[in-house]
Amino acid sequence: MSEKLKLTREAVAAMKFERVHRMGLTNTTGRGATGNGGEVTHQRIVCTFSFFGDREQDRGSSRNLRGTPLYVTE
Repeated sequence: MSEKLKLTREAVAAMKFERVHRMGLTNTTGRGATGNGGEVTHQRIVCTFSFFGDREQDRGSSRNLRGTPLYVTE
């Protein structure tokens, strides 16, 4: 979060999460350098914030992801 969303490390360390987990499969075909025929995929991460303000800070910083294959949704 501090690297891609450009949040300070202190802000990220202060955030509290209820639950964080990955969704979906990666490298399903087992071919190519990336294990999926050379196609680069990203695995979804779902997190539940303990505080609404932390979530909104994260969503507000999502504008830093423009031009990348990454995104943040509510």
